[in-house]
Amino acid sequence: MTFGRMQVQSGMEVVGTGGKPLGRVAEGSDDVFRVVRPGLGDIYVPYDVIRAMLGDQIVLDVPPDEIDARGWVSPPAEGRPE
Repeated sequence: MTFGRMQVQSGMEVVGTGGKPLGRVAEGSDDVFRVVRPGLGDIYVPYDVIRAMLGDQIVLDVPPDEIDARGWVSPPAEGRPE
């Protein structure tokens, strides 16, 4: 299943593989959604790494310890959240 802007809503919890909490959705654009991570800085996550959506929880297809290595600290120029 493909997920996108219409399914991802502000306030949803975001977790990595294994269920470790990462933060909450702030907003989204066509290509990415911004996740607020208290004390760690926001990240801009592409929709194609969403593994599943369970109620108000988004499960990413990325282990929590690999999140920062992905380079998602700023949105792509064409994918800035509105």
